Amino acid sequence: MELKKLIGMTEPEAVTEIQMAGMIPRVRARDGKSYMVTMDARDDRVNLWIVNGTVTRVSIG
Repeated sequence: MELKKLIGMTEPEAVTEIQMAGMIPRVRARDGKSYMVTMDARDDRVNLWIVNGTVTRVSIG
């Protein structure tokens, strides 16, 4: 999956793209509020940072 294409998408659009690729979406932060997450590394999970409903950062893990 090309992560860069997710930046600028709305959260629902990005979640759909991630799921269609067979991966697991996880929101790490929304509007400056970070969420507690497990520290296990997974190559089938995409982390999302959301600001005003738009994806601003992504990572695998």
